[in-house]
Amino acid sequence: MKKTLKSMLALVMVGILCFTLLSVMPVLAEDAAVTELVIIDEEADELAADQKFSASISSEVVKFGEKAYKCTTATNGSDYWLFRSASSTGGLSRTLDISSMVNGGAVRFWIYVEDMATVHNWNGSQVQFGSNGWDKNTFNWGDWHKQIVNNGWNEIILPFYDNSDVDTTKMTWFFIRTNNTKYATTVYIDNVRVTADCVPEY
Repeated sequence: MKKTLKSMLALVMVGILCFTLLSVMPVLAEDAAVTELVIIDEEADELAADQKFSASISSEVVKFGEKAYKCTTATNGSDYWLFRSASSTGGLSRTLDISSMVNGGAVRFWIYVEDMATVHNWNGSQVQFGSNGWDKNTFNWGDWHKQIVNNGWNEIILPFYDNSDVDTTKMTWFFIRTNNTKYATTVYIDNVRVTADCVPEY
């Protein structure tokens, strides 16, 4: 009888302990919904495999952290890229799965311009983000530079839209460009990422 009672008490104590542990355990990261993914990471000195254009890592003008991408267009009369990566030569440093963030989400980044009047010389702009190369299987946003409304830092938000051509589980291609090939313009780009919402940061 005493042994049976002790066994029952032991079981009760184990049950209480397990309940207590479960009630205070944090939710594991893999169980949490992904709400943000970095596309290119300036803090890790990350450039795309075929980045041969104007972007470089700089600490001169920064919005977040300690580094940003410094980009100068039209330095040789033909260069209009701010940033480019191509899956044909390795693309982004990571293949990104953004499938859980496309519905209601966006690509976003911050851009610094010393004088926004220079943006009027760009004659258009474009961002592409996709799964298989330039001008195909991509999300494509034109005239994003129209969101630059102040001198200094401006947040660019590019909402996703229905596009069945893009494999959102295998995103490897990303570029930012202007149509400016005549006027040398230096800008800084920071915090390039995908988010699950379109709400402005500030």
